[in-house]
Amino acid sequence: MMDKMYKQLPFPYFKIDERFMIISSSLSYENISFYDLLVPHLKYTFSQLIGEREKITLDLDLNNQIRSYIVYIVRTEQKQLHLFCFPNEHQDVQINKIAASMAHEIRNPLTAVKGFLQLVRPQLIESGKETYADVAIREINRANDLISEFLHTGKPVAREKKAVVLNEIAEEIYLLFENKAQLQNVSTQLATIGEEVAVYGNEQQLKQVLLNICNNALEAMDKKKGLISISIGADERNARMVIKDNGAGMSAETVKMLFSLYYSTKTTGTGLGLSISKEIIERHNGHLTFNSIEGEGTAVTIELPLLNKISAN
Repeated sequence: MMDKMYKQLPFPYFKIDERFMIISSSLSYENISFYDLLVPHLKYTFSQLIGEREKITLDLDLNNQIRSYIVYIVRTEQKQLHLFCFPNEHQDVQINKIAASMAHEIRNPLTAVKGFLQLVRPQLIESGKETYADVAIREINRANDLISEFLHTGKPVAREKKAVVLNEIAEEIYLLFENKAQLQNVSTQLATIGEEVAVYGNEQQLKQVLLNICNNALEAMDKKKGLISISIGADERNARMVIKDNGAGMSAETVKMLFSLYYSTKTTGTGLGLSISKEIIERHNGHLTFNSIEGEGTAVTIELPLLNKISAN
């Protein structure tokens, strides 16, 4: 009786078993693998994909149309799952309103910084360091693009996902961040494995998260010589970025509050950066975790589903 009712739902619904096979659906997808509907095919087994979560964000190819869905998971005693899929069209209204109100104030100093960079670029060319100015100007242009979206729509325009190589993102952010750290007498290190580590995601958003965490690490340094390291790695299922610093560290109570909206350990902080970063990583079906020891430093770990290279090709 319930199965018949579920099959009449006005949104995508699937009942799947441990083999990932679709037993029942509100669409015409019975007796095929739910795995085949995922975009892309991720390196996940059934238990790894679902785990103990009650909801997950997935990109699905349904009726030849790829869309993002929030999938709510209901387990049965028969080791089967009911998957209720709702189009992921909502945004965090509160964060978007704040971002839109701040956009005008951010744009003016960005324009000034870009102008000064363009003025000093000829001198940087003479010293062979024009790449620093080029990367900085490119990042300012990217920030201005994001601000324009907020000003015109009040929320970010949906950006398409693609194969993103984390090694390349880390190298670009490292180049952008290295000079800033040196000015503060902080050393930097970048360690990546030899092969490409690729995920399925939005390149600009992932850059935003990495740069935000690196800036937080730099701000945690005191006047003594510090060290910030970025490392990229992967196991069979997940890509992993780890950002470590030997700064002031945080108490367990502070770590618990980090992702709370408006909470900041900085007198000039807005309390938005980590909240937005966490939302971005979770939107990519990943995890953002902090391990910190007060007086010793902090390690931030970003885990994202590893892209299946065969399906990406």
